[in-house]
Amino acid sequence: MRKLSWWIGLLIFGPLFGVLLFMMPLEFVVSSWHLFRARDGLTHGKVLASAKVSHHGNSKSDIRYRYEVEGREYESDRVRAGWFSRHGYESGAGELGGALRPGDTIPIYYDSHHPEFALVEYGWPKWSIAFSLCVWGLLWRNYARPDSAHQLQQRSLWQTRSRGLQLFGYGVATSMTILGFCLFAIRPSTVELQDIPWLLISGGVISLLGVAYGWFHYLRRKAVTPATGLSR
Repeated sequence: MRKLSWWIGLLIFGPLFGVLLFMMPLEFVVSSWHLFRARDGLTHGKVLASAKVSHHGNSKSDIRYRYEVEGREYESDRVRAGWFSRHGYESGAGELGGALRPGDTIPIYYDSHHPEFALVEYGWPKWSIAFSLCVWGLLWRNYARPDSAHQLQQRSLWQTRSRGLQLFGYGVATSMTILGFCLFAIRPSTVELQDIPWLLISGGVISLLGVAYGWFHYLRRKAVTPATGLSR
């Protein structure tokens, strides 16, 4: 019976875990590629139609616009970078669509080599960064904890390697996890380029605090025996 429950749980939560583990980082890569494509082209276009579409408390922006590049007109409805984020519902993602009206002028970012590819919001979907940081940060933090089973088994190596490197990994993993949760809580649906400096600065500060916490909580407070891993 227990084995059956384990398989049922795996079938239910396994695909979800796989999505969190790999699909969001893939979405970040695709979004980065889209932003790279549109890095050089900037013009202004006219809104043809705009609406905020809501679904179960979340929303998305449906915007159709026209723009001109080198005397040729183009139309598009792509708002955001990404593979499935452009079609997905997200908290706050529909605010732009609700604020615009037909005839409004908006900045358009386009691929200078293929002008038919364009974006309205130049940034990464929040979920692609936040989920990636949270999930991979939690996994790495659990692995890098000085009192984890892996670290206790490798204690002889721990004594010969640089403790600073181990604590640095623990601090970075802690920073990734906290930043991911903060992005969920305080950021709008798109993480823009101007957000990157404060993310890096915040990550550095939190990493240092994580290193300090790991040092005082696991190394200074506890003396771990090689054989049993019990405090003495």
